[in-house]
Amino acid sequence: MITNGYCTLEEIRARLTIGKQRVATTISFTAANKTITDSALGLAIFPTGARIRVQGTLSNEGYFTVATGGVAGTLVTTEALTGEVAGRSVTITDVTDVQDDYVLEQVVTGISRAIEEETHRRFYTTASDEVRYYSPDDSYTLMPEEDVISVAKIEIDQDGDRTYETELAATDWELWPYNAALNGKPYLEIRIATPNAAYVWPILPRSVKVTGKFGYSASTPAAIHEACLLMSERLFKRKDAIFGVVGSPELGVLKQIIRDDPEIKSLMSGFTRLV
Repeated sequence: MITNGYCTLEEIRARLTIGKQRVATTISFTAANKTITDSALGLAIFPTGARIRVQGTLSNEGYFTVATGGVAGTLVTTEALTGEVAGRSVTITDVTDVQDDYVLEQVVTGISRAIEEETHRRFYTTASDEVRYYSPDDSYTLMPEEDVISVAKIEIDQDGDRTYETELAATDWELWPYNAALNGKPYLEIRIATPNAAYVWPILPRSVKVTGKFGYSASTPAAIHEACLLMSERLFKRKDAIFGVVGSPELGVLKQIIRDDPEIKSLMSGFTRLV
């Protein structure tokens, strides 16, 4: 299983051509004879005996075994199908060869963590709000260690007892840079919004509690996504080289690969956060 990865197993399998794939709106399903039909004739890539995954349908999501394949227009499956006309964007993926999937998942997860270590950022957020605590350096500008996507609530502890008795109003603070979200970037500071603010940041340890969404962005930036795919592909293929290794390399090794590869460095340039 890939945990908070910057590419999916299906994407890296496709990049490595491990699993052939057909995506089309011309695919229909017939229940009576367990037939998948493609009027655009793109199914010959799936041979008899293949295990396929079907996605994007109304009623035929899942895994099937090809009883009769290698034919451009039709596949016959072992399992039952539900009748469904063409029109939806249907994806059929050959998932017969899954022996490398566990290794690929480890590689993608490891590379995703290495990207975070190298850039000092994470490029995902969580479904639910998270809570972070901060110790302000001055009364008006708070610089969180993490990137901020949005803030739901801010509470402050004014006497150092770690009880956050005061919730700030939305007019008490503002996120900066002001236009970050419009430019597809995170917020880097939370500033007291003078002259409307009723409070200032308490200069005390762990005196500010922020509830919100954290991370560079809610979805992976295109350049980081491509860097993850490219690095995963190259690292996985090392097993085919003399003395090649693959699996779960040390984080330091992965970071060194990032720094030594000019294409990956170019894709990641501009994403590093100064700490």
